[in-house]
Amino acid sequence: MGFLNTTILLLSALAIIPILIHLFNRQRVKRIQFSSIRYLKSLQKTRMRRLKLKQILLLILRTLIILLLVIAFARPTTEGSYSSALGSAAQASVVIMIDNSLSMSTETPEGSLFELAKTQALSILGDFQAKDEIAVVAFSKDPVIETNGFTTNHTFVRKTISDLEPSHTSTNPVLAFEAALDLMQKSDNLVKEIYVFSDLAGPSWEALSLNTISQFDNLKIYVAGVTKEDYENVKVANIDFGNSLIYPGRPVNISADIINESQRRVDNLLISLFIDKKRISQTDISVSPGSSEKVSFTYTFENPGEHEGFIEITDDDLIEDNRVYFTINIPNEIRTLSLYENEGDDFFVRMAFQPLPESPSQINLASEPISSLPTLNLENFDCIIMSNSKFLSQANMSKLMNYVKSGGSMLAFISDDNNKEALNERIIQPAFGSSIAGKLEVTEGQGFYRLSSLDFTHPIFSRFADIEDDYLPEIDFFKILQVRPPSEGKILASFSTGAPAVMDAQWGSGKILTVMSSPSAEDSDLISHPFFVTFMNRAVEYLAYDINRLRENFITGEPINKILLNINPKKTVEVVTPSDNRIYPAYNFSGSELNLTIPPVQRNGIATILVDDNPAEKFAVNFPLDESNGVFLEVDDLRGAAPDFQIIKLPPDADHAQIIRESRLGKEFSKIFFILALVLLAVEMILARSSREPAPETS
Repeated sequence: MGFLNTTILLLSALAIIPILIHLFNRQRVKRIQFSSIRYLKSLQKTRMRRLKLKQILLLILRTLIILLLVIAFARPTTEGSYSSALGSAAQASVVIMIDNSLSMSTETPEGSLFELAKTQALSILGDFQAKDEIAVVAFSKDPVIETNGFTTNHTFVRKTISDLEPSHTSTNPVLAFEAALDLMQKSDNLVKEIYVFSDLAGPSWEALSLNTISQFDNLKIYVAGVTKEDYENVKVANIDFGNSLIYPGRPVNISADIINESQRRVDNLLISLFIDKKRISQTDISVSPGSSEKVSFTYTFENPGEHEGFIEITDDDLIEDNRVYFTINIPNEIRTLSLYENEGDDFFVRMAFQPLPESPSQINLASEPISSLPTLNLENFDCIIMSNSKFLSQANMSKLMNYVKSGGSMLAFISDDNNKEALNERIIQPAFGSSIAGKLEVTEGQGFYRLSSLDFTHPIFSRFADIEDDYLPEIDFFKILQVRPPSEGKILASFSTGAPAVMDAQWGSGKILTVMSSPSAEDSDLISHPFFVTFMNRAVEYLAYDINRLRENFITGEPINKILLNINPKKTVEVVTPSDNRIYPAYNFSGSELNLTIPPVQRNGIATILVDDNPAEKFAVNFPLDESNGVFLEVDDLRGAAPDFQIIKLPPDADHAQIIRESRLGKEFSKIFFILALVLLAVEMILARSSREPAPETS
């Protein structure tokens, strides 16, 4: 047994007072024999024995009453795991872990969960001794030791906790515990305590396991779960533009998932589309509990350039996941170069983009013979069309290959196997993981080859998705190249032989699209078919447009890698975050590419890349989808994830200071000793009264 107020035990010396009183009250008298009372001795003998016994009992009771009262005021407790060895005044090392992840921004009538966690953390500071050393760790994606180690300046600790801000990132509790235990490694104190204030939300807590983390003697982990009853949260996620190629004047479909994490149905939820900071459209939707629904908007961008936007739902318990952001870059023009061997081939290419001189076109086409390729600066073009490869030299192949791999794009009509080995080595094998098997050619009157399938999910052919296979473009091919199935990229169309007709691949930082025939009347009637005009325009738009930007999914708290093209290496680069802070990314140049490694952004929204203080590109940063999934771990489950640790629960409505004191020294028994003292006092009063009653008269 231990005592919280050991000084009070000194008062136990008062228990000698009843003994002293008893001794001093004993009267010594001279004995005189009277013959007349000699016969009364035997009569009083029995009564005197009873009186002495009562006096001894009263002495014992009074002594015990004093001792019990002293013990009660000394606050007796059962001993904790380290109290007997260290005493209640031993110096302690304390780590306060506060979860500041996205889900902690959930609002309650008393404030956000994060504010409640800070309030609870501040309330326990008064229970520590001045010599206790304390460290504060704020944790979400990565833990941050806010106090830069342990400190005994409790005023500084209090200010540090008060100044903490929530983040928009996910939680990684394993890294947080590792940081806390690394701090404990540097402490010489035997008393070690970790306090965790978190909602225990998300899959990272569900998957938590501390079995591989080193153990400590005398370490206690106190966990205060801060939660919201009747949690209601709906979030918007997963912006999708389908396979649309977005250009001015063309309607585009913008959709998103609406996810209901609540335990009740949400009806008539208002959803808004904002583009360039203006509300464009609104709709409403109903979502069942624990399910999701897709919402769609249609919008036509009238102007090229950078556009930004977001889809937003009305407020609920967690506001931070009610928006999902996006950016779109619509080019002003597509600078395209047509490389030809025969002017006749180039004629049909030019006609495909501008059938009439006054026809409007976003594609700015320049034509050059392949022989002039060594003198051309390919970085001035967004896309290159190679209409024939019969006379393509090794040097020219290498130049085109380097152009594509460094971020360019190319549409190549490959129709002859005279350069079979070079084509395989320079293009087909490295870009597609395939090879040319040979060529097939039919003579006049012997038939032709046709397209047997199209990939209608691809942006080039998505506009034909409603047609049936029986109505595929009837194009007659007289000469084709047989290519083995590729291991990289996609087959977008196949010949009736089963061999690939059109292949698409990401090659380095660029894209390449190959057609295994040529746009000449000798090889096919492709150039005279209406499909040719549509195919050429869609192919160049797809190749020039960075459709991957529409699929970017940058998450708060994670590093971001970006590539910008045609940037002067002497320029300075900065990033303006959604919080209007400027950060400086690590970057390097590779040819015309600017490769950026941007530090994690902590808040969702639109970020801007500045090159010499001029906006170069915008990108969206969104919240981690799994962080606010409506699943909360119980403290008892946490014990299962860390069976080797002593985990103590701090319930929200309980006296945390009392739980902490009891866990340090054990349960307090002051009330029991007070009750015993009162019982003995009542017995003493009854016994004392009976001792004073007059003796019965005798005759």
